Amino acid sequence: MPLDVVRLRDSDLTVLASGEAFRAAVLLWCASWHQMPAASIPNDERILAKLAGYGRDVESWAKVRDDALHGFVECSDGRLYHPVVAEKALEADDHRKKQRERTLKATEARRGGKRDDARNDDRIEYRNGKRGDNHNKKRRGARNEGDLTGPNLTKTTTESSERVTPTTADEPPAPPSETLSAKAGEVPEGKPVSTGSLIGKPLPSDWTPNDQLCEEVKSTFGMTDADLQAELPAFHALNAQRGTFSNNWDSTFQLFCKRWKEHRDKQAAPRAQLNRMPGSGDRFVPGPADWDKAAELYGKTGRWPREHGPDPMSPACKCPVEILRKHGINEKGERRIPSRKVSA
Repeated sequence: MPLDVVRLRDSDLTVLASGEAFRAAVLLWCASWHQMPAASIPNDERILAKLAGYGRDVESWAKVRDDALHGFVECSDGRLYHPVVAEKALEADDHRKKQRERTLKATEARRGGKRDDARNDDRIEYRNGKRGDNHNKKRRGARNEGDLTGPNLTKTTTESSERVTPTTADEPPAPPSETLSAKAGEVPEGKPVSTGSLIGKPLPSDWTPNDQLCEEVKSTFGMTDADLQAELPAFHALNAQRGTFSNNWDSTFQLFCKRWKEHRDKQAAPRAQLNRMPGSGDRFVPGPADWDKAAELYGKTGRWPREHGPDPMSPACKCPVEILRKHGINEKGERRIPSRKVSA
């Protein structure tokens, strides 16, 4: 995670927070950098205490919580996001994409200007965990093709998008089946359909909702200007982390605001503080029956209940003397242990 030294030096945190709170804040920044989505941390006091370096000591964490969470805001998914860390995460993601493009251009130059797009696509699929599935689909499609017999047979399976070509050249191939795009017929003949037109484009790092879109989400979902400012970094960080593509980012942002409203409506009301029952804090005062049971237990096993105070061995024992004598215990706390009969 890059560190903006001047920005940190001139921040309010360095002036207002204590040393412990400052340490906890830095640890939370570092933790949010590696969380998913980036720049966020879970809104749970036990997890926050652990991430801030306090382990299970939630009480000590509560003393520095307000200063350590300086700058974090709660967003629609219930997590805490830091706008500065989100900004650095977006910059790092943009740098990663540019570095990937530079690597591809360098590879193309080494191969004499011939860019192997198929090989690059395979690398991207391997990285996204899709290469194995597509490879197996192609193998299943080829196996199905080998099972077909007879002339002029065409088969499109659900496992593969490959089509079996006719065995004779006299009859033209069957028309293509419907694709993902419902307007495929509008594309000029001979011009391939671009993949980007189907899946959209990634979210630009400088994208912000226009005034009309802001008014729509505020009137439809009940958001305020403060909510929009707080949720926009979370929207950028979430889509950058997931690598989302969209043809209309205004509609995607409206859907994000709809999810925000649903999460807000489902939030449970705060628990009411329950009052303690009268007399629940009073000390236990043993009665005659309690003293009798305690003395009987002590006479048999030598154990004395803690809630009855000092045991009979102590001069401060409160148990009545007549109850002790009843169970074979003298004033010194000595028990009369019955002798065992030894058989001849």
